[in-house]
Amino acid sequence: QIILHKMPIGFFGQIHPKLASQLDITEPLIYCELDLFLLSQAVSDQRVEDAEPSDYPRVVRDLTLKVGGKVFASEVLKLIDKLKIDNLAKCLIVDDFKRQEEDYRRVSYRLIFQSNQRTLTSVEVDGSMQKLQETLDRSGFGMAG
Repeated sequence: QIILHKMPIGFFGQIHPKLASQLDITEPLIYCELDLFLLSQAVSDQRVEDAEPSDYPRVVRDLTLKVGGKVFASEVLKLIDKLKIDNLAKCLIVDDFKRQEEDYRRVSYRLIFQSNQRTLTSVEVDGSMQKLQETLDRSGFGMAG
């Protein structure tokens, strides 16, 4: 079991040799499972509040940005959080990869927009995305092509 601040957030262990054999794994293999929500709660200095579920649909947009090799992908999350974008319910990292020939990483973020009062229009979300992209460009996080 993995414990952080007296709270279990996951577990790890070696795959049983019989299962490893059935999967044609010849070397010892360690398996790990983490509850990322609990981990982020434990290390965040922001209080996570229980939000009331919305009766209205969410709008999901993905955004892949160029992030410098020595920059934490979470810096973009902090910047987005500071912008206080209307109806942005959640933003999370969904992918982080680097091509050998490039001097930057490509980090994909998932932005979830949702209102508790009504269904959002694509025009509203597009406007928020444009504002976000302009700010990210000015901050050195351009779109990855």
